Amino acid sequence: MIYRNVILAVLCFTVLFLSPSIIYASGLNTISAQLIKKLPEGSSIALLPINQKESKIPANVANSLSSRITNSLANKGSANNIKVIDRENLKNLMREQEEFLGVDDFSKLVEKAGADILVSVQLSRINKESIRISLRGTGIKGDIAGKVLGATSEISYDVPERYSALISGVFNNKGKRKTAYEDSLSSGITKFEEISLTQSKSIYAVDFYVKANYTFKFSQQKTKESRENEQGAKIMGSFSKMMGSMGGKANPMAEMMKSATGDGDSKHLEKTVLNLSVNSELVDKINDRILKDTRDTVINLPGDSDRDAKSIALKSAIRELMKESGSFLAAKALGKSTESSEKDLD
Repeated sequence: MIYRNVILAVLCFTVLFLSPSIIYASGLNTISAQLIKKLPEGSSIALLPINQKESKIPANVANSLSSRITNSLANKGSANNIKVIDRENLKNLMREQEEFLGVDDFSKLVEKAGADILVSVQLSRINKESIRISLRGTGIKGDIAGKVLGATSEISYDVPERYSALISGVFNNKGKRKTAYEDSLSSGITKFEEISLTQSKSIYAVDFYVKANYTFKFSQQKTKESRENEQGAKIMGSFSKMMGSMGGKANPMAEMMKSATGDGDSKHLEKTVLNLSVNSELVDKINDRILKDTRDTVINLPGDSDRDAKSIALKSAIRELMKESGSFLAAKALGKSTESSEKDLD
């Protein structure tokens, strides 16, 4: 009786606490074993990289899934003397494939590496959280070239919505890359937990490519106060000249008028205007689309602002718009509401 209770407890624990990775491995091992049984003994096989555009899954998931399937095929194939292209060799082939477009090109590459059979992953979407997976083996040389040698049943696989973004750069109006503002763009892009940054430039590791550029211009503009000051200076100047002509240069009234007039400098009453425009772009590899955002701002500074004051205002404004723009593009890419981001434009 005690022995029976122990067995039941172990079974319950296994069902309740079995990790997702074990469940996934079990499912992948099942279809890998199905395919291996249908392939000629002693064959050499290679896995075709998952087409992210067709599968509509994040790059990191596609990469991880490819690795898991490769490992599973290698484990199950050893019993039938079926070899899988070395994983490091496969990685090199995958890097080479970045220069190619289709299955035929990749088939030629793996054939040169000694593969007889190309294994492709068939994916279909169940819902936002899950996909169906099956495997298919197709001959690529000799008598089996072009023949489907085996296909498996389908398994379900949970795919979390986690995407990778690469910041391609932030550039000024001269085309110079300004890395100081990339953190602000990154901060906006990663506002949502579904998106994280990656430094990898491999097409198998990136879902979104993001870049931005900005243009700015400072201009000096008169204000009501500066115009009134200039007009007053002109009037006082005219009186000063008139009084001077009446009493000569030594006329004390003329000197008083000149002193009251001052030099007529009204720059401190003018305003320095900063016009800034930010244009950003997100290339969505999964849905094969390009999302764009443009936003502008106008900032008024005192007319006598020095170079340092202008620089501080410019840098602060660029960072703010970069963050807003990044957030807007991320929301749009994820299909979330962009209302709050659009309000920021007001």
